Amino acid sequence: MTVNVKLVESGLQPTSNAPLVKGNRPLTVIVMDSRIKKASIYDVDKMHRNNGITMFAYHFYITKEGIIYVGRPENTYGNVVENSTMHNLDRNKIMICLEGYFSDEKPTQAQKMSLKMLNRYLISMTNQISISSITCKSLSRL
Repeated sequence: MTVNVKLVESGLQPTSNAPLVKGNRPLTVIVMDSRIKKASIYDVDKMHRNNGITMFAYHFYITKEGIIYVGRPENTYGNVVENSTMHNLDRNKIMICLEGYFSDEKPTQAQKMSLKMLNRYLISMTNQISISSITCKSLSRL
């Protein structure tokens, strides 16, 4: 059974000189905060590009109002930990970023509800995805 969830297309595209790496076969979902208290998907995308990442590093972005934006395509690897010793963190996973800095604040009710709906949607689409334990220590309050 497919779960309906409203997804907003961000319109973000990778830089032309660095194509996205395809082959992602998501099995788990990783949720992280943006580490910025107030930022749009476009603000985070700009920050990622300024740091040499091809485009917005996550597959989805959930604003404090609960709006779910589509970032990079699900069949491409996330790019959260490029050039890191944790390079397997974003392999075969769906990466979801929630707006906020959860060391100092909690996710909003709207974010929690949207995250639950998005997770149900992702599970219904593949029947293979499991929800990972929260990997970002500051998200332990979810």
